[in-house]
This record gives sequence, structure tokens and C-alpha cells, in this order.
Amino acid sequence: MPAVLAPINPDVLAWAMQEARVERAALATKVKEDVGLVDQWLSGSMQPTTGQFDKIAKALGRSRSFFFLPRPPATHQVPMAFRATPGGLWQDLLEADFLAVRRARRVQRLTRWSRERVRDAAPTLPTVSRNTSAVKAAEVLREWLGWTLERQTQAKSATAVTKDLRRTLEAHGLIAMQQALGRKGCRGFSLLDPVAPVVAVNSAYTTEARTYSYVHELGHLVRGTEAICTGATGWALERWCEEFAAALLLPRPALTAYVNDLVGRDKPVTVPGQVTRVANHFKISRLATITALQQAGRADQLLWNEIKAQSDLRKKQGGGPAGDPQTLPVIRVREWGRTPTRLLIEAADQGALSRPDLLEYLQLSSSEVDDVRRLLSSSPSADDED
Repeated sequence: MPAVLAPINPDVLAWAMQEARVERAALATKVKEDVGLVDQWLSGSMQPTTGQFDKIAKALGRSRSFFFLPRPPATHQVPMAFRATPGGLWQDLLEADFLAVRRARRVQRLTRWSRERVRDAAPTLPTVSRNTSAVKAAEVLREWLGWTLERQTQAKSATAVTKDLRRTLEAHGLIAMQQALGRKGCRGFSLLDPVAPVVAVNSAYTTEARTYSYVHELGHLVRGTEAICTGATGWALERWCEEFAAALLLPRPALTAYVNDLVGRDKPVTVPGQVTRVANHFKISRLATITALQQAGRADQLLWNEIKAQSDLRKKQGGGPAGDPQTLPVIRVREWGRTPTRLLIEAADQGALSRPDLLEYLQLSSSEVDDVRRLLSSSPSADDED
């Protein structure tokens, strides 16, 4: 009996491989076939069997129906900042980063659709011109968020600051995601959309670093850019976003007063231990702190380089606080955030979305969706951060 063939679109296959950053030889290895056969699939001279097709779909992280589209999608999943940049920036990014962006695009689409159906107000995110200083932009966004230094310094812990900031971003209509991208993954990324903008951070980093990354990615949005951020600062806009995050989290007057008390009036911070003391006081990352100190003329480039080279990765991976059950509802809310999950459930409650579709989109059972509903009505807890 002849094998059943899957009549996939070779142009769509090529597009999916490019977006997943899977080369011909890599796909051949994943599906356990010869690279020459992959070339035949791409040319259209040969079609995969249904068994081979299942392996292709799994290897590229796409639904089977995707490969039967009449043409490749008009838009790309990867932020333009990294698709269009020549000179080897691809090597700093992992397949997991691109898969995370794709997942976030899907969540973004679901959020946009739900928000429009339930008539939830879209965020009125301020924008700034490329000539606006990072300090001025930080002032505008601090006022828009209603973020105060008192909330930050008087919080019980750095984790509490991260939770509060994430809730504040969500209260203003943004999608604030947390993705498990691993210790080699990017720090975060931003995705533009007038109805459902996304800021996402990597949970492999400390909570202080995630606070900084949320604000850094917010900087990209207000500048009207998308990016996957690896921590490299050679790009001028990346340095602007770092300065923006530092200025928002560490306003100059408060920083100056504290540093004057610590090392003396107008004297510079000269050693990493002093940077750590300032960072602990303001409950933010050392990178945000040294950037703000350098902006204020209280630290030199050598100390900035030294702090920048030190890792903000968490010492211990995985799991939430002791005793926190890592159930699928907890994981879904932690990863997606409250904005997408809330809007999807509201769309179902209002009859715009069927219960089966809600379960499919959230990839949860009926009882688990009810657990998500309870999590959304709860006070800030372990579902926000791990």
C-alpha cells in the first residue's frame, strides 16, 4: 500500500524554517531523514508522507493546518530589530527565544481579539520621539504609571516590587509576560500593538533584574520599536532603554541624596560593594543602579563595565516559593500574565467565545479554567512571580 502524502506548501515550509531558525540540515536531523529529501520538500518536487509531516510540524512548532496555507504569512514573528540587523546578532539568540516570541504573538492576537469583543479599553501608552532624553521619557512614564519611589523603597522585598510593577503595567492595559527562557536565553522582548502591546521577561534572571527588564522593554514600546534584548549595549537604542529604565526606577534627586550619605557629597561610587548597597536600598538590579550612577556622574565607565559583566541570573532555578503548587493554572497565569487570561474568560462569559474554544486557547481543562478564575480574583501571590 503506497504511503499517504501530505500536500504541503513548500513556500510555507521555507517560511516556517526561517522563522524557527532551523536550517535544512537541522530539520533533516530532527525528522531523521536525509537533507536531500528536505531539499526536495522545499523545491516541491517531493511531498512528505503523513508520518514525516507530523515530525516536520513538531520540529517547527507549527500546527499541521499551517503548512496548507496558500502563501506564507505576510508578517514575521521575530521583531524587526533582530531580523533586519546584519553582522551576526543571530548568534546571540536561541531557538527558545524565537519560540517564546511566537507564543507571545499568539497570546497577543488572542488578547487583541478578546479586548475588541468585550470592549475593554486599549492602553493609551505615551510615545516619545527619538530626540527625547531617557530622563525626560522616564518622567513622563512614571507619571503615566503612577509609579512612586515610596512604593518601591517601602515594599517588603524586591520580589514585591516586581509584582507591584507587573500588576501596574497590566492595570494600564499591557500584556506583561514571564517566560522560562533558560540561563542562556534573552533577557526579554517587546512586541508592538495598539491594542495589545507586550513586554516579556526571562524568569531565569533575579527578580530585581526582571523589574529592570520590564521597564527596559517598556522603553522600546514608547519609542515605537520591537526588540529581543540579549543585554548587548552596542546598539544606541538599547543604551537609551537602559538609561530610561534606570531613570524611571532611580530618580536623580533621590539617588543623589542617598549616595551623598553613603560616600560623601559629590564623591563617586568606586567599588561594587557600594553599588550593591544602593541597589538594595532601592530594591532594583545592580545594572539599573550603576547605569543611574553613571548618568548622574557618580560612577565611571570602568565600574559600569565591571557591574555589567557580572551575572544577574538567579542562583537557583525552577519552582516558586516553598509550598507553592506548580499547577497548570498557576503556570498559565504566571507565564501569560493577568491581562490575556482575564480577557479570554470575560469573552467566554459574555458569549463571544465558546467554552470549548476557551479551553483550547488556554490549553487547560474546565476545572483548571475555574482555578484560573479564582487566581485572577486573588491578591498578589506566588502566581505572579517565581
